[in-house]
Amino acid sequence: IRDLVQRPRITIVADDVHKPSRPVPGMLEDLIMQCLAKDPAERPPHVDAIIDVLDAIPDVPVWTEATASQWWADHVATRPLDPNAETTNVQT
Repeated sequence: IRDLVQRPRITIVADDVHKPSRPVPGMLEDLIMQCLAKDPAERPPHVDAIIDVLDAIPDVPVWTEATASQWWADHVATRPLDPNAETTNVQT
């Protein structure tokens, strides 16, 4: 029983974590970590503060409605909802 109690219950394998297709700007990474902070006092105080940081990140391509629609079409529309199901197209 001691062996069962001392064994880790969850093992996270680094290779299983999704890696972004391009580098994440440091300002964005910092903002994400602030938003995920356990202590509410460490989180951005309001959405305007988040938007201000996002607007200040240099060298980020403009994200338009057309860009968003294309991203969703390329990445989600043909992804199966259930890994065991056949491919399903999402109607927009």
